[in-house]
Amino acid sequence: MEKDEAKRYGMKRYVRYFLAFFMLSALFVVFGAGVEAAGRTDGVAVGKSVFLHPSGVAFWGWQEEVWSGLVDESDHIYDYLREGSMPSKVQTVAVDGNYLYLDTFKGLFRINLQEQGQDTSVAQQLHDSMLIRGFFVYDGFAYFMSGSTLYRVPVNGGDKEKLASGVEDCEVTQDGIYYTDADGGLFLLALDGSGRNFLTDTAAGSKVVLHDDFIYFWGEDEQVIHQYSIQDASVKTIELQHEFYTTDYIWASDTYFIYNTSSTDGYKYDLTTGQEESLGRLYGLMDKEKGLFCNDKLYYVIGDTLTCYDVAADERSKVKRDEVNSGSSGTNVSSENNVSENTSGNTGGQSSSGGYNIAENIGLHFSQGLAFVSSDYFTLYLPEDILWDWEVINDTTVKFFYPAAKDAGFGGTFVTIRAYDWGDNSYSEIPSYRIAGLSDTKKYVAIFPTDVQYDSSDSTQTAEYQRLLEYVYRIDNESSDSPFMVNVG
Repeated sequence: MEKDEAKRYGMKRYVRYFLAFFMLSALFVVFGAGVEAAGRTDGVAVGKSVFLHPSGVAFWGWQEEVWSGLVDESDHIYDYLREGSMPSKVQTVAVDGNYLYLDTFKGLFRINLQEQGQDTSVAQQLHDSMLIRGFFVYDGFAYFMSGSTLYRVPVNGGDKEKLASGVEDCEVTQDGIYYTDADGGLFLLALDGSGRNFLTDTAAGSKVVLHDDFIYFWGEDEQVIHQYSIQDASVKTIELQHEFYTTDYIWASDTYFIYNTSSTDGYKYDLTTGQEESLGRLYGLMDKEKGLFCNDKLYYVIGDTLTCYDVAADERSKVKRDEVNSGSSGTNVSSENNVSENTSGNTGGQSSSGGYNIAENIGLHFSQGLAFVSSDYFTLYLPEDILWDWEVINDTTVKFFYPAAKDAGFGGTFVTIRAYDWGDNSYSEIPSYRIAGLSDTKKYVAIFPTDVQYDSSDSTQTAEYQRLLEYVYRIDNESSDSPFMVNVG
C-alpha cells in the first residue's frame, strides 16, 4: 500500500505541474514521450477530446478548463485535477514530447511544459481559428483541416503550408497522409505535400478511419463498409446486417468495430466471424476527434460530462465537472495574441434531478457541409463553415449563439429551443416563435430574438449572423425543409 501511495503521489506531482510548468526532469525519463503509439502511427500525437498519456495520465477539456486524471489498471480514470484554463473553450488535447497542444475556439495553441517558476504561461498560437476536424502533431509539424483544405504548420513557429484541397477526411501516419477526396478516391499524400499516390476508388465524400494496417471507408449513401489493407492494397467489402447510419463514425479495434444505425441502436461487428452483437441504444457515435477508443473502452467528453463506455461490459461510467472536487485551482494560461476571455461554452449531460433533460447526451457531428447538434430528444442542423455554439440553460432549454457577437457584447443568440409539456401553452405569449416539432410528451418550440444580437457595424458579423438567422427561420414542424427534427421523448 505504501508503494502504491508513493506512486500516486509522484503521479499527482507530475500532473499538477504539467500545466503549472514546474517540471521534474526525472519524471519525464520515467514516463517517456506523450504520444499514442500504434504501429505506423508511432510518434503521431492525435488531438482528441480525451488524450491518454503513456505515463498513465489522462487529459481533457471541460469548457475553457484543462483537467487531468490518473488511469488505473482497468483503464478507468480517477483522481481528477483541474490543471489550468485557457481563454476559450478547449475542444481537443494532445501531448507531444515536452509540449501540450490545445485546440480551442480561438485556435490551436502550444504550451511548453518545461517552463518553470511561472504562475501563468504564454501559449504559442499556431492557428487562429477552431479546428472542426481535430489535428495531428508529427515530426515538427501540426497537421489540420480548414474546410476541405489540408494544411500543416511548423510547431516551432512559421507560416502554414497548404498540402491539398478537396479533402474529405484524413489520417496522418509515418507513411504519409491517407485521405479521401471529396470527389472520390483514397490517396496517400507525402507529409510535405510533394506528391500523392492513388490507392483505390471510393464514393464521393467518404469518411476514413485508420486502425493498425487497415483503413475503413464508406460513403454517405452506402450501406457497406470497405476495409483497405495497407499491406497488400486489397479491398474487402463488409456487408452489414442492419441499417448503417453513415453520418456517424465507426470505432475499430483489432478484432471488431462498432457502428450505429439510424434508429440509434449500436452493433459490434466481429471481424473474424462476421457476426454482429447488439449493444443496445447508443444514441449516436461521436466523430473520431471527439473520442478515444482503446482497450475496449470509448472515452469522450460531451459538455461537462466525461464518459467511459466499456464496450465489452456494455457499461458506462460518467462524471460531471460540478461533481468533482479538485485538489488544485490550476494555472491560467494567457496567449501571445491576447485572446479575449470566452466563458460561455456548451454544457449538457444527464439531468441532476434524474428526470427529463433536453440536452441528454448532446453532441456535435458533421456531414456533407453541415454540422448538427443531436441529443436524445432532438437534432438541429446548421452551417458547418460558421463558428457557433450552444449553452444548456436548464433541463428544458438550449440556447444557440454566435460567439463572435457574444464576445463583442451583443448577445449573439440566434435561436433558443425549449421543450413544453403538452398541457403548457405559455409559449403563445412569446413575441417570436414557431413550433419546431412534436413528440408524444413534448412540444418543441423555436424562440427567435426580437432585438439586435450582433454588431451591425461589423460586416463579417452581419453576414454570418444573418446566415444563421435565415437558416433557423426555416424551422417549422409542418415543413419538410426544416433543419430541426424530434428524435424521441
